Amino acid sequence: MPEPMTEAEYHAHPALSYSVGKLLLRSPQHYLHRLANREETTEFDIGHVIHGLVLGIGADVVEIPHDSYRTKEARALRDAAYAEGQVPIKTADLQPARDAAEAVLAHPTARGWLEREGPVEQSLFAEDPATGVAIRGKIDKLATVRDRLVPVDLKSLTDARPAKVFASVRDYDYDLQAAMYRHLIAVGLGGNPGPGVLIAVEKQPPYGVACYQLAHEDFIASGDLKLRTVLARAAALRDDPDAWRGYPLGTHVLTPPTYYLTDLEERLNP
Repeated sequence: MPEPMTEAEYHAHPALSYSVGKLLLRSPQHYLHRLANREETTEFDIGHVIHGLVLGIGADVVEIPHDSYRTKEARALRDAAYAEGQVPIKTADLQPARDAAEAVLAHPTARGWLEREGPVEQSLFAEDPATGVAIRGKIDKLATVRDRLVPVDLKSLTDARPAKVFASVRDYDYDLQAAMYRHLIAVGLGGNPGPGVLIAVEKQPPYGVACYQLAHEDFIASGDLKLRTVLARAAALRDDPDAWRGYPLGTHVLTPPTYYLTDLEERLNP
């Protein structure tokens, strides 16, 4: 198993990651913009803190003694933390993050996954055999289940019910992340990967927790399709850097989803 890496070492590595690579599903233009403009957003800070508390590893957390970032002083402290590779969190958000982490550790199923044999925050690297694109991923928990290695990922969400988690999988391409992890396990470790597991914890009281495995054949197929698309576009960008990078050229017929008319009829005729 590769040696653990610091957050700074991992993020400085040039290999393609899920968090940036998923933008290739939108367009190479969006992907290149993100590479050139690293974005720091407070939206994910609570999630990072919860991760650190649950896994016992991660970037240093800096408490910002303010209730908001409206003041110049609060923003300066936040930006200084980002510059040092730290995770800032407002005092008002620190206890909720602790409560959410405790909810995960108190959940029998979630704790069962986290206590399985295997490392946490495992950085993996590989070269895709088909395209030669270098890829990387950091798996929250690489759990051993009999002869398989199962990537387990902790997600901080507003709602952990199945329909809402499905929407998050669709909107944030978690199926792509699971596919990339499986690929890294297979190619980088020569292991036998199992379907990815999501531990979903709500960020508000009562901090509900639920565990889901992306084992359905449709999630496997969609993740693999997204991964092949991302790798092909990364390879094309590498081989022809002067190619058109934005949305597809031409004027396209806008096609509504199949439920569009049915939904409209139901709204017009309640």
